[in-house]
Amino acid sequence: MNNPLPTAYRYGWGCFETLRVDFGKACDLEEHLDRLFAGLLFCRIERPNRDLLVAQVKSKCQDFAQEFPRQNGLLRIQVFANLEPVLEISELEPRQFSPLQVLLLEAFPLASKNPLQQYKTCNYLLYQLAYLEAQAANFDEALLLNEQGEIQELSRSNLFFQDTSGIWFTPALGAGLLPGITRARLVLELGAQEVTLKLEDLKGFKRAFACNSLTERRPIQSIEVRGLNISQPLVYFFED
Repeated sequence: MNNPLPTAYRYGWGCFETLRVDFGKACDLEEHLDRLFAGLLFCRIERPNRDLLVAQVKSKCQDFAQEFPRQNGLLRIQVFANLEPVLEISELEPRQFSPLQVLLLEAFPLASKNPLQQYKTCNYLLYQLAYLEAQAANFDEALLLNEQGEIQELSRSNLFFQDTSGIWFTPALGAGLLPGITRARLVLELGAQEVTLKLEDLKGFKRAFACNSLTERRPIQSIEVRGLNISQPLVYFFED
């Protein structure tokens, strides 16, 4: 008789965080752990011993630095219900820093009031499908809207836009996007305004970038809009 899959695997009942590793150190570790533990509490998953988890992360990162002394790393911390935490680390590929070509995917609307979107949960299939659809169309990333047509985020990143006067804007958390660790820091550094953004607002921006904890800022070269009752694709281009 085959052993049944754990309940956590059946329902994606878990939370995770992905962190950049530089010179053997996990960047913004405490901030990521704060969000991880908040997500575990919300999802009713027993939280591991934080001090022990920190020690395991530091050991994993130091081992990686010894094996790849000149390579940045990607660390994933994953905690499933009723299972031990899993730590995975790999090399961060250089191609992840190139400018992005983005495709709007109206077939994957996200609910603005979904409480799970405050955390990085393993219930992540919609984002993954959007990413794969964009990749299949020869784009780097997918732009996601909520059910009200508001710009939320990319499948793996938050968004920032700069207008012709130099002011930075980012979609407000009320649109239902992930409150990114890097996003929060850049809002302060850039003095960015958190606002509701629609597709028609894109024509007023001259620069755009995506941000997450792995690549920090990654410029967006273009956003292509298909569907939405328009006869021809509409492409917005941005400066480097």
